[in-house]
Amino acid sequence: FKRIRELQISLEDDLTVFVGDNGFGKSTILDAIAIVLSWLRSNIEKESKPGTYIKSHEVNNSVDVEYASIDANIKLKDFNTSILITKAKEGAYYSRNNELLEVKKLASIYRLVNKYVDNASLPLMAYYSIARSYIGGGVDRKRKNAKTKTVWSKFDVYDEIEFDRNDFTDFFQWLVFLHNRASQEKLSESQTTINALFSDIQSLKATLTQLSAIDNIDSTVIKGLELSLKEKLNYMKSLQSGEHKFNNAVSLYDSVINTILKFLPEFQWIKLVYGDDDYKIILKKGEVELDIQQLSQGEKTIFTLVGDLARRLILLNPNLSNPLLGYGIVLIDEIDLHLHPQWQQTIIERLTSTFPNVQFVITTHSPQVLSTVSSRSVRILQEVEVDGVNDLIVSHPDYQIKGVSNQDALLYGMRTDPIPSTKENGWLEEYKKLVELNRYSSDEALLLREKVVKHFGLDHPLVQECDDLISVLEFKNKINQHFSGSKDIK
Repeated sequence: FKRIRELQISLEDDLTVFVGDNGFGKSTILDAIAIVLSWLRSNIEKESKPGTYIKSHEVNNSVDVEYASIDANIKLKDFNTSILITKAKEGAYYSRNNELLEVKKLASIYRLVNKYVDNASLPLMAYYSIARSYIGGGVDRKRKNAKTKTVWSKFDVYDEIEFDRNDFTDFFQWLVFLHNRASQEKLSESQTTINALFSDIQSLKATLTQLSAIDNIDSTVIKGLELSLKEKLNYMKSLQSGEHKFNNAVSLYDSVINTILKFLPEFQWIKLVYGDDDYKIILKKGEVELDIQQLSQGEKTIFTLVGDLARRLILLNPNLSNPLLGYGIVLIDEIDLHLHPQWQQTIIERLTSTFPNVQFVITTHSPQVLSTVSSRSVRILQEVEVDGVNDLIVSHPDYQIKGVSNQDALLYGMRTDPIPSTKENGWLEEYKKLVELNRYSSDEALLLREKVVKHFGLDHPLVQECDDLISVLEFKNKINQHFSGSKDIK
């Protein structure tokens, strides 16, 4: 599949983090898992609805490869389900058939439970690819352009497994919807609200009829009344539908906001502000109030990732007092994307503590992230040559890396030298060797020292380290000379 010829991996129940060089297949592994999950997701939604197939261009190009296949095992307590997705090359002699019967059986159980059990929970399945880095460029906040959607169901979460730009807008529209519902009267008084809405709607219709008969009437007045009528009709429809009523809308909205703030502790509060024709999401950071569009890309990434996870879990677990305790599997490619190193050191702990029943499968290039992950959860992708062919293997760190320095995480967790191979570092290493050999006064050492000091500066800790060693060596040399001289006198 793609650049991977053959690879067998196991995932931890709570967290698995893949590391490896660019092009080694970290994203490919997440893509493969997403394809598998797409078949479970689609068949929960509808019987025999197809998931994602392997595409022709995703078949490995090696001449001895006839087909690509993804063979997976889904374990739910003591219940094991296997699935095989395949794609043969054009004109291939050998091929295999997809094996989907077991995953369809598992999906049918969820589907039937959801059909006959009120407010049954469904598992979360989501994939946050690197495409999420392009989100947030400009969500449409015009109320007149907003979707007229007033009812949200579990299967809205299952529309697509992969989070993309559309989910950015969907999330904010859902947040506005939840905020509005939380601000409305209690549902026990909904009939009174419906009666009042009906009266308002009839009055608006009558007013529109009268105004339309007037020549040269200002069109903006008509459009404003039509927009108000449309919103009242949609609101009344949502109250009458009874689907996903959000009986605890206030606590759910507060839960979403507090969850986001947990990941963005620099912010004091988040609120929605409505204008005549639009809405804004405002956050307070220190003494400054910022529009959501004014956040950094890293802040937007965290805001939408955490907010969307909360949205999906709330929709999928309508009967849980704390929907964030819902179950599922979440794939995140390059978790460190756009994040400040300090955030990289906290993102894993915050995700796993906020969503404790979610199985996270993550990739990263960051030693800051890796130093917060237990070695049992780390999978190192390495390329080895077997019979003249480069293949991938998966290994674990040799030592525990959770809680170590970033340098040690690089060395033991990512098997990368923490010191870059530059000419400047070469000068320093050669100079240090000469110092350690007590040749710090040689012409070669003095020439290297001149280069090192010019580049690093005389007060640099690495230069000071060499100078401290020279001081020790000079002291030893004086002692040796002293005792050597005393011996000669005798």
